[in-house]
This record gives sequence, C-alpha cells and structure tokens, in this order.
Amino acid sequence: MGNKITTTVLLLIATSIVLIGCTKNENQTSEKVTEETTKTESMSSEEKNSQKYEIEGQDLETDKLLGPDLLTKDINIVSIWQPSCPPCEEELKIMEAVHKEFQDINFIGLAYAEDNNSILGKIQDLNLTFNNYKLTIDFLEKYSDKISSTPTTLYLDKEGYEIHPIEVGSTPESDFEKAVEAYKEKLEGIINEQK
Repeated sequence: MGNKITTTVLLLIATSIVLIGCTKNENQTSEKVTEETTKTESMSSEEKNSQKYEIEGQDLETDKLLGPDLLTKDINIVSIWQPSCPPCEEELKIMEAVHKEFQDINFIGLAYAEDNNSILGKIQDLNLTFNNYKLTIDFLEKYSDKISSTPTTLYLDKEGYEIHPIEVGSTPESDFEKAVEAYKEKLEGIINEQK
C-alpha cells in the first residue's frame, strides 16, 4: 500500500514539473519567440549558415535511431514537443492542418517523453499524419542552449542548416482558422526566401 502511494505521489510531482514548465513557457512565448527571432535576424548570413543541427530521433515502433536522413526536402520543419504540453498541441494541430498543402516541405515532430506509448497516444488523439519520432536525450543535451522549452520549431535545409529563425514557444491565437492562415503565410515566405 505504501509503495502505491509513494509511486502515485512521485508521478504527480513529475507531471506537475512538466506542466509547470510548459505553462511557464506558454506565458512567455511571444517574448521568447521575439527574442530568438531578433537574435537570429541580427546574425550575418555566414553566422546563420553556421547554425547546423544534426537531427536524430528514435522510431516509435522499433526504437531504431534515425539521423540526418530524416531531413528529406530542401525545407524541413521540425517541431519539438511534449505530449503533456497544451501549446505543443496547438502547434501540432496547425502543422497537421497545413502539411498536406505544402508538399515541398517535410514536417517532422520530435517528441520528448519517457515512453513511446504517451507519444503514440497523443499522435492518435490529434490524428497526426506527418512523421513523428522520439527525441533523443543526446540531441536534447547537444542543443540545450537552443531548445529550452516546448514547443520549439526548427526550420532546416537537407543538411540541417537553419534557413529561418528558430521559434521557441508558440504564439497563442484564439481563432484556429486565423492561426492556420498566419502559418500558411509564414510558410509561403520561407519558400520564397529559398528560391
């Protein structure tokens, strides 16, 4: 009986930590997105091109480690998310709403969770059809200076170089349709920048 109570308390504490972190990020998102975007925009083209990410994720069915071959197109959008993060859900729903219209863009989700089942459950709940993988601890540690909260979105070319400023957090939009339209406009801008 004591072990069940201890386990339950520990699970509640762990869940609270994750939720508090995500909630904190939700309140600070616009500020963080602006700060990160300003930092990246002020870089020279040479500095921007030096921002390379060595993407890796684990297949959710086989646990096989996958690397740079995840970046299959000239434009790759990588969303780093957690199953227990409401702003992450918002971003994933928007990505799902637009990804079929943008065949020239590869949409990828890298989820941070202890077990694959919570990730697979969230993918199923949100009816996500773009590829999602489990975020590796190595990747998270390697880029901890860039990936400080969820959601974080990376815009990368085939080699893993940043082609658009990183976005940390999400920009809350009360109207889903407006959020989708704003995201489409952003994607059109990124496509035009790459031409």
